[in-house]
Amino acid sequence: MTVARWMRILVVASALTLCAQTAWAKRGNEAPEEEVEEEESEFRRDIRKLMELTGSKDIGMQVIEQMIGMFRQSYTHVPAEFWDEFIAAVDPDELVNLVVPIYERHLTHEDVKILIEFYSTPTGRKLIAAQPQIVEESMLAGQTWGTQLGEEVVRKLQEQGY
Repeated sequence: MTVARWMRILVVASALTLCAQTAWAKRGNEAPEEEVEEEESEFRRDIRKLMELTGSKDIGMQVIEQMIGMFRQSYTHVPAEFWDEFIAAVDPDELVNLVVPIYERHLTHEDVKILIEFYSTPTGRKLIAAQPQIVEESMLAGQTWGTQLGEEVVRKLQEQGY
């Protein structure tokens, strides 16, 4: 496996770990709000509607499938059934549950309503349809950029004798 591939896996795994740790730290040792509240607020229902409109779960699953694809290439001795069962067991609603409070912290209810309105327009639906390809191409661009920066760091370190 190439160093660049390991770096990509490490970056994705680190990002997922950081997201989980941050969510847990902000939440403290209390139960998640979803379990505490008897009924979800209208604001949170609208956030979920926005996430559904924008295909957030699908994008999350796309990232997981790409990550598993990298693992499949690295662990060729592992049967395909293992990876298929692993992906089938992933519940994208878990990610949604983690992300709803993040939207809630950074957007107002009015913002979310306006975004729902936008994503319900033809232009909004066009953006939603293009989003998976945009994400995929952006990830590839980011990987290329990250690899180039990594190579530049190594080159400069070598030039300066480190």
